[in-house]
Amino acid sequence: SVVLDLKNADDLAFARELALDADVVVENSRPGVMQRLGLGWDWFGPRKPSLVYCSISAFGQDGPRGTEGGFDLTIQAAAGVMSVTGEPEGAPVKAGVPISDFTSGLYAAYSIAATLARVRAGGPGGRIDVSMFAATIAISALQTSEYFGNGRNPRKLGSAHPRNAPYQAYRASDGWFAIAAGNQKLWQQVCRLVGVPELESDPRFATTTLRAQNQVALKDLLEARFVREPVRHWLDLFAPAGVPSAPIN
Repeated sequence: SVVLDLKNADDLAFARELALDADVVVENSRPGVMQRLGLGWDWFGPRKPSLVYCSISAFGQDGPRGTEGGFDLTIQAAAGVMSVTGEPEGAPVKAGVPISDFTSGLYAAYSIAATLARVRAGGPGGRIDVSMFAATIAISALQTSEYFGNGRNPRKLGSAHPRNAPYQAYRASDGWFAIAAGNQKLWQQVCRLVGVPELESDPRFATTTLRAQNQVALKDLLEARFVREPVRHWLDLFAPAGVPSAPIN
């Protein structure tokens, strides 16, 4: 780890020397800062075309919000994640882990690896522009496709899924657990194991789409059974039958 004063000509020259000796440079200053310091792609590109230069910023290197900074919280808000996280009618909630921070880093890593492969195959390096906002939008494909598919704004569903059910957390007598019966066969297994075979023939729950549309009613019916036994009872029942389930650790 080297701390440099880039206002010092010797330190700036040393920083440039370090970068020119590298395969990859990664920076996450606000757009324009590295260029102002004399360490931007404009300086390195002509001198080392094979260099992979990756910039990670809140909203990308240009555009109407390009000069703004951002942290995980504000990016989750701007990208809409907080509008679909939490319980219906509840306050906006961010994901409990910093998904925008880590997603941006992962997209950067994938992009760097791909560009290095191009360099090693005899091609050029180049500049990679990773926007935290765009990376977060990218992993929101389930919700964005819903919006562009039917024109309706996605909404908060708690732990539920917009297109699948039963696929959420349920209350047992001593706590909560999650099940994901993501296809018709698993749904049939749930009905058999929980002791509600009549739900299989209920027209509200005949298909995955219908179960998702009626999942509040479905949750009430299933949970009326689940609360009679502890979490471990249900996990021990579902696991051997191949129904994905888990305690809330």
